[in-house]
Amino acid sequence: MSSRNQLSALTRLLTLFVLCLAVPAPGAAESQNKAEFVIKIRGITAGIARLTGIEQDGLYAVRAEIESARLVKVFRPFTYRGAARGGLEGRRLSPVHYEDTANTGRRQSEVVLDYDGGVPRVTRYVSTVPNGADSPDPATQGGTLDPLSALYAVLRDAPAADLCDKRLVLFDGRRRSAVILGTAQAAGDGIVCNGEFRRLKGFTQKELSRHRAFPLQVFYTPRSGGMLQAQRVSIQSIYGLATLDRR
Repeated sequence: MSSRNQLSALTRLLTLFVLCLAVPAPGAAESQNKAEFVIKIRGITAGIARLTGIEQDGLYAVRAEIESARLVKVFRPFTYRGAARGGLEGRRLSPVHYEDTANTGRRQSEVVLDYDGGVPRVTRYVSTVPNGADSPDPATQGGTLDPLSALYAVLRDAPAADLCDKRLVLFDGRRRSAVILGTAQAAGDGIVCNGEFRRLKGFTQKELSRHRAFPLQVFYTPRSGGMLQAQRVSIQSIYGLATLDRR
């Protein structure tokens, strides 16, 4: 696998994991948070993420902008613009709308999903990367989450008991995948969740030959009120260690 293709695949994965780190946990009638995160690959700054999340009256909304760092722009520019919104039932998320535009340098895409009773409907899906032969019918994907909502469920502020031991299934309009986190383990004064991002259906054989699963760790540190906050996502790949660090 060439370094160019490795970076493209890793960029798409990093985009998924950074989208929801800044979203506040429920509790107040309205809460809003803005934050920036640094994306590094093998210790070299690759990009910056600017994020905003809000929850109010049983609803949530997430927005994200990601762009490559100045040096990376010269060799491999990438951008992402994404948004998701939906309803909250306790800590359960029910998306109603998702959209994104992305350019990794190798892959350009535009996606719009709308949901009816939890079943996604593909309003728009344009991509320069072909679909896999087993791409699932959206009508069979009821109960899945869009990428932002799924990662919001994993990475938002939460009590320790709610952070790990999760298996969330994602559907992005053509492809089905899962975020899986195992049992929480102590890490300093916080905890770490070990797991993986796994491709399930709709991926090409070429993509699957490169990676079927991406091992990951999510590190959380204590906040006030018994909550913990995600501080770092660490992803191991054949390209090297990739990290997302909260500024």
